[in-house]
Amino acid sequence: MASYTAAQLKGAGVLLADNITTGLPIAKFLITNTTSTGSAYFTFETVRNSNGFYDSSSPTNGSGLVRIDIPPVGATTVPVDLIQDNYIWSIVIPSGGVCGFTFIPTSQVDASTVYLRGTGGISLELTQT
Repeated sequence: MASYTAAQLKGAGVLLADNITTGLPIAKFLITNTTSTGSAYFTFETVRNSNGFYDSSSPTNGSGLVRIDIPPVGATTVPVDLIQDNYIWSIVIPSGGVCGFTFIPTSQVDASTVYLRGTGGISLELTQT
């Protein structure tokens, strides 16, 4: 299991490959928004090109994911989808919320091309199954 603070998920975020094996990773996420006001955002994002954009050479990891909402112990809220497309997948976590879900890839997801990012006061616990 890996744990991340809001500071680690801010900006560039953390590389998924640092925590799981490559291939078809099934990963369980438990995300906490520690802010008392305002929502936080969690993003599962493909590497961008040198100009900061997605292009035809970017892996389409976002389209190969299925999210299963089976809240783990400690989860209190269900995350709300904000964006889901070929390159990025993100959710909103309400203020003070603790949400959990499982990602199950439906196609090859290269963990070395995926970053986990967040805004607000979120923390993350990640477990590969």
